[in-house]
Amino acid sequence: MKYNNYLIFRDDGVGDLLLITPVLKLIKKYDKKSNILLISSSRNNSYAELLLRENLVDDTYNIDQNKLFGRAYSLYYLVRKIHKFNPSVSLIYRQKLQSYLISKIFCKNNFGLVTINSSNYFKKRYRPFKFLTNYLLDDYVVIDQRDNFKNIYVDHWSDFYLDLFKKAYQKIFNKNLSITQKDKKYVKTIDENLNNILIKSLNEINNTSDFILLHIDEKWSNTNWSPHDLDNLIDKIIKSLNVKIIISEGASENSYSDFIYKKYLYKKNKNTDFNISLTSSDKMKNVAIFKDLDIEKLILLSLNASLVITNHGSLTHFSSINDVPVIDLIHKNKKEYLKKYYPKSSVNEQVILNSVEELLIIIKKLYKS
Repeated sequence: MKYNNYLIFRDDGVGDLLLITPVLKLIKKYDKKSNILLISSSRNNSYAELLLRENLVDDTYNIDQNKLFGRAYSLYYLVRKIHKFNPSVSLIYRQKLQSYLISKIFCKNNFGLVTINSSNYFKKRYRPFKFLTNYLLDDYVVIDQRDNFKNIYVDHWSDFYLDLFKKAYQKIFNKNLSITQKDKKYVKTIDENLNNILIKSLNEINNTSDFILLHIDEKWSNTNWSPHDLDNLIDKIIKSLNVKIIISEGASENSYSDFIYKKYLYKKNKNTDFNISLTSSDKMKNVAIFKDLDIEKLILLSLNASLVITNHGSLTHFSSINDVPVIDLIHKNKKEYLKKYYPKSSVNEQVILNSVEELLIIIKKLYKS
């Protein structure tokens, strides 16, 4: 069987990259001598490096790494990298006209996503432009996002990404590809030594490896909850379930974790084994705040939790790798869109934040279920 150099554009978020890991698995399974160059972003490059370590990709390039020097400079180094790689197939999962044009120049076979939206002026607005689609791409998957996503035909958004690879496979190898449920599973990137260190650290901190992971990031500011509401929830969880809670933080500082940190006079110390900043409080003994977590350690935390509570994002999907129960907090205006991004854990619930009491009922239902 012939092999190919695959150029894959996924230069957006961490969760977005996780959702195409089934595609990376299939390429390595069916095109065994293939090489993959993954175009990542500053947002997901650390996870791209984990995929490189696991030999799911052969090289990565952070498209944002030269941004400070200007757009032309950044584009030059991107083009130089791709030219040197000499790709034969492109899979474009992040829709940017630049990516389509570069692929057209350097690749023989190009495959991408085409979305349809509507506006005040157009009933159908294509991206990329409809008149360019057949010129730029050898085949594509259409995602019709009109009418509040009612035309979406797949069960899960990641199925679009697999459908695109199926089209590429049929074109390249002239035969159909059958995909199983096992093929659809996300890739597990676990350093067992680091995971054992985490479990040891958790036992030292909590005297138990049983905990709820509560992820507090900047997305909480988009909810109708105040920091006091979140504090109230934490208090009620502890009193009703008598469970340990570990708080993880997002990339940016936010008023919610800051409120808890200051109210309970958390003291910062270092967990040398796990190499993180750990904060503990005499006033809140059942709650620890883990700071300075990189993506690998955050993933490991989610995989070891008894329940993950997070605003919709990468942890929603990472938790599914180990089938950890997930409460996926979503905004009511994005309900129709995000229901196709549901967590794949067998126990999960997408929840629109209302009252503390309502969320507490769901937490009690899913914890250790």
